[in-house]
Amino acid sequence: MKPFSEWTAEEMGWKTAMVDECRETFGILAARQLSEKLGFPHPPARIAEKTEGEKTADAVLIADLAIQLRRAEIAANNESRTLTEAYADFRRMNGLDSIETGSADYEAMMASTKGEYTAKMKAKEKVYYSRRKLRSAIDRHLSALSEFGEVCATVAQTTKSGGPFPPKGGAA
Repeated sequence: MKPFSEWTAEEMGWKTAMVDECRETFGILAARQLSEKLGFPHPPARIAEKTEGEKTADAVLIADLAIQLRRAEIAANNESRTLTEAYADFRRMNGLDSIETGSADYEAMMASTKGEYTAKMKAKEKVYYSRRKLRSAIDRHLSALSEFGEVCATVAQTTKSGGPFPPKGGAA
């Protein structure tokens, strides 16, 4: 079998067409096997299409991170309500209708609800980091898909235009 680097543009075209037809008819695994038998080189790992198992693992990771984010949002909402209730309890226990920011009563309320405030801020921080993790996982997944799609489109365009090699015995 002739090495890949010595293929003519015509050979490249019909072999690529065979692999494309095989992929459409029988799926990616059959197309991979055929491409190996025809002598196509293996694509680098960073541009190879993800296996079904890898795609499933990505989907499970994204789903898990989405669940973690929702739990963090619920916890943050609960902490916010707890803080609001603590403020109301302080006003009720001290017989106050309202409290002006910066007053002695305000400072006393802040001191007595410091634990609830800290819990709320930690919960908000957890939401922020959970959202960041989820976005990163989705971006990595989409990036991998688009990288593979761009490589496939480039290969398809190259083969439609006569291949990456100039025709033998003629003008380029």
